[in-house]
Amino acid sequence: MELEKKHYENKELGISFDYPSDWFEITDESIMSFGADVLIHSDSVIFGFKRVYLRITSDVPFEMIIKKVLKDTIYPEETILEESQLDKYPIRNGRSGTVIVKRSYGDKNIVLHERTFIINDNRDSCFITLFEQDQENTKSLDSLNIQKQLEEIYESFKFL
Repeated sequence: MELEKKHYENKELGISFDYPSDWFEITDESIMSFGADVLIHSDSVIFGFKRVYLRITSDVPFEMIIKKVLKDTIYPEETILEESQLDKYPIRNGRSGTVIVKRSYGDKNIVLHERTFIINDNRDSCFITLFEQDQENTKSLDSLNIQKQLEEIYESFKFL
């Protein structure tokens, strides 16, 4: 049984997407502490969008742009679990690249971050998305169900 979806649209950011109805948008000031423009969550995950401002020349291939931006998002205390993967999530009227990293906070609290950089075909709008899930000594993102939900968000994503 497929869950109903909620729709998010922000004309100022120039994006829209659908997300699971059991996820909630964070709309108060706490969103600022995450550094996100859009933040939604469920009991076990956080998913956010942050606009990225880049000057991109038209002669640079998308693949080079995507790999460079993703490399720049990795902090020294993070370990790469999955190298950059181009178009893991196909984007309508754009391209994407995804990297998965692990960050440990103490001995037991491990947080996995899946970061995806998305850029439109015109090269004038781009975002970093962050999917975060607490894990204890794991090497992959939780379940096939969560992965399917992410895929559905990206399938519905539109640059406005």
